[in-house]
Amino acid sequence: MVPLSHRAAGADRLATATGRRALAAVLACAALTGAACSSDDGGDTSSGSSAGTATPDSAADPASPSSSATTTTTTVAPSTTTTTLVATTSTTVIPTVPETGVPGIASGDDFCRAWSEFAGTFQALALASNLAADPAAARRAEVAAAPAVVAAVGDMDTALPAVLEPERDVLLADLVGPFGRRAERALDELVQAGMSADQTDALGDLWLATLAERGLDDPDITVDAPADVDPLLTAAVAVFSAEVPPISQDPSLVTAAQAPSTEQYLSDNCPDQGTLAGNDVVDG
Repeated sequence: MVPLSHRAAGADRLATATGRRALAAVLACAALTGAACSSDDGGDTSSGSSAGTATPDSAADPASPSSSATTTTTTVAPSTTTTTLVATTSTTVIPTVPETGVPGIASGDDFCRAWSEFAGTFQALALASNLAADPAAARRAEVAAAPAVVAAVGDMDTALPAVLEPERDVLLADLVGPFGRRAERALDELVQAGMSADQTDALGDLWLATLAERGLDDPDITVDAPADVDPLLTAAVAVFSAEVPPISQDPSLVTAAQAPSTEQYLSDNCPDQGTLAGNDVVDG
């Protein structure tokens, strides 16, 4: 898949909305301040204070009964009301893609989980095909993973979101199809070697458990098959390796097919955010 350019989700709109709320707060505070000033003007007591001031004659002889006067001074304190408005913002937090393990392999969304099982397996096996210390071990890991890959393709088909229906063929036939067909061939060799359906299912589950534990960055990933399955796995690997080229040398896995809606859906809705398709998540 072609890497996607990720945009900062709603950053400009969030900044604009915050600015508007802050501006509204400033205007509200200004209105409240103006109201307080108007009440102070109405409380002016300058004329009242002069009426209650003693005359010069009475002030000259404060002991004289005829000239005594009572002086009353009233102080009116203006009332001030202060209102603080705080602008609030709402931010949507998208979980960070984990740096270890296989993101989405335990997702509760059937499509996202199947995608992570498929794409995570492909990444791990492609790395092993190129860098494994023992190339034979990489081939053995691929055959052991085959039941899980076939099941993941089937689950993606069944759980494909309606919005991706227009890209069903390009996704399942052109993008997922080449590796899925390799897995079908390997699964067929397991059955031909004598494995039952229960045994192949258990082997696929064992691969997924190993993948979840070891992650995508171990080129020497291996599966410890049970004793009753191990010789059957060995026989299937021998036939598959003789007739099918390694992943790193298989030209059928190179495709120019594109599914932009699927890539965007994975980025927006699945735990791996498109990273398993080769799309880097850019923060900001």
